[in-house]
Amino acid sequence: MVIETPGGWPTAFAEADQLEKLTVVHLQEPLASDGLLTAIFGYGLLALGLFGTNQQPVQRYMTVKSPRQAQGALLMGVGAGAIGVTLSLLLGVFLFIFYEHFPGLLPGGLTADQVMPHFVSTQVPPIVTGALVAAVFAAAMSSLDSALNSLSAALTVDFLSRFRPGLPESTRLNFAKVVVVTAGILGIFIGIYSARTQAPLIDLILSFMGYFAGGLLGLFLLGMLTRRANGNGAFIGALAGTAVVLMVTENDFPLPRLYATLGIEAVPFIWSTAIGLVVTLVVGYLISLFGKRVPDERLENTTVRWTVA
Repeated sequence: MVIETPGGWPTAFAEADQLEKLTVVHLQEPLASDGLLTAIFGYGLLALGLFGTNQQPVQRYMTVKSPRQAQGALLMGVGAGAIGVTLSLLLGVFLFIFYEHFPGLLPGGLTADQVMPHFVSTQVPPIVTGALVAAVFAAAMSSLDSALNSLSAALTVDFLSRFRPGLPESTRLNFAKVVVVTAGILGIFIGIYSARTQAPLIDLILSFMGYFAGGLLGLFLLGMLTRRANGNGAFIGALAGTAVVLMVTENDFPLPRLYATLGIEAVPFIWSTAIGLVVTLVVGYLISLFGKRVPDERLENTTVRWTVA
């Protein structure tokens, strides 16, 4: 598409710069969706929660031989993600420039998520189109199978085996299979629902993850940064953090609208992780002060050395 744009690469980059499509850091409105503070405390904390606490990447870190290799795997994953995001953003910029020059090639009524499929189906040679579709399916399968395996492992080990100890291996295996099939079917229906909402897919994904990422990240940080937090306090804090997030953002959950009660606008979804994290840390620690201290032997090698007592 850049080759077909009049002037080629230099013109495409020059036009993108004139339209401020290449501006990386926005200092004029730091709290806006593309502002600097939003990038650090919004997207940054969400990325920290996903890369540091999500079962899917964490189980991969656990397969290496040493903590140093786990750190390398984490940095490699973050670096690869940054490269992928950069290329995706540039692709969006060049699509915008292409259709600015050839507006007649873009039908009216298309959503943002439909522009790229339309371009591939109309402007890309059939052989390349087939390769792209195969690559998308391969990438989706490699991510979905890891997510399904993580979910089944977490439910089987952390819940079934804990509350029903002594079950035979065959029973646990069958339970894990049922979880995978059920989650797969549920994911299909969620995908169909998301496609029919006509909302930007990235917004749906980030908003849904943001509802729970702050509470999950808060659980980990309470365990890592303080020796006073206990399980009950951390769990209650995570529930409180998630509930507050759902009450201050626009969503379909049947909970009171706290922002309406306070007479303010709903908080943008990208700040969900930051809000959930703060509430989880504060509530979790305060609740823990009224409970029993965790025995010192259980805290060994679980918290950093400069932890709060």
